[in-house]
Amino acid sequence: MIPRFVPEGKKFLPKVTMQKLRSLHKKEKSEKRKRYYVAAIKRKEGLSVREIADDVNMSVATISTWLRNMSTRGDAEGYGTRQGRPPKFTPEQLKELSVDMKKSPSAYGLDSASWTSPVVAQYALQKFNVEITPGSMRRILVRKHIDWPGSAEAMRARQK
Repeated sequence: MIPRFVPEGKKFLPKVTMQKLRSLHKKEKSEKRKRYYVAAIKRKEGLSVREIADDVNMSVATISTWLRNMSTRGDAEGYGTRQGRPPKFTPEQLKELSVDMKKSPSAYGLDSASWTSPVVAQYALQKFNVEITPGSMRRILVRKHIDWPGSAEAMRARQK
């Protein structure tokens, strides 16, 4: 259960030193994620949630949530990392898929003349045993900048 009240001063993250928080803040590259550590440092210095929110230009609710989560976990590392679901494909699988899509789907025993999202999803199931919807497959291909002959990008290039 997450507590409603967040301890302040030395009671906030009692096992984590100010030196450790400052070190983590200094190492962090993301400006947004640096705010987590600024909030923790300021809370350890005894500032109120409202004062911290004003200092880091975030809402009081956001700062309260961050601080409650930190105090529940009791450590100071990895606040900027999202836990989320693991990716469906490894980088190596995506690279392999990209190379395979240079050939026709029929070369791999698929009943299609061109790569479409449903065909790529079917191939991913066949080759990597990864079950994925065609829409999700298309989003991954676009997000990872994987070009294939049937992609909208490739079609636009052919029209020029």
